Amino acid sequence: MMGGKVYEVDILLARRLIGDVPSDSQELRLPSLEKNIELSMFILREEQTILTRALDCLPWDTLSWSIHRGLRDILVAFGKSTMDAHRMALGTRLRRAVSESHAELERLGWAADFVADSMGHIAATSVQAGVGNSGDSVRVVTAAASLCWTSSCMNLDETQFWRVGRHRLTDGDCELSTDAIVALTKLFILEWSIEFDCQMYHDLPTQFFFA
Repeated sequence: MMGGKVYEVDILLARRLIGDVPSDSQELRLPSLEKNIELSMFILREEQTILTRALDCLPWDTLSWSIHRGLRDILVAFGKSTMDAHRMALGTRLRRAVSESHAELERLGWAADFVADSMGHIAATSVQAGVGNSGDSVRVVTAAASLCWTSSCMNLDETQFWRVGRHRLTDGDCELSTDAIVALTKLFILEWSIEFDCQMYHDLPTQFFFA
């Protein structure tokens, strides 16, 4: 920011690929700034390790975030194949959690008729949709997910699923661990998050930094 004028910047730097695609790389299909065009990004093994840790260390929240466009797209694309393989299982688990916990949800302030008639369906279909922008749906999904564990000591801000647990699951595995439910729900929150828009901060002092 200089003199109140906002400039578009990308915090992430990618290098153009010259030569053959590295054998240990993973290809991600990412949206371009040009409408209806995708681009390929190849992630080397070392960077794959960084991204799996980043996914495991996404902070838990009950609402979607405003997040840097490029970082969101990369993390979502990196986790997409795993998420897609377990969407049905996660949605089914959340639907069941709601159906088994009417009294608890009402105690937390959710309307009885909404819990009985709609909440489980909304949680399951939102997960299976893959993308969206409804903050209410994110609240429903995270509320349903929070019914799947009982320990208040659990560290929701760091899981082991992306680094370890996902390799132990088969596609469509119906029995998701608590760690897997937390990790996949955090990726769902990321899928439903919006672009970080610097314009909303243009009145802040120039010494303000984003970290």
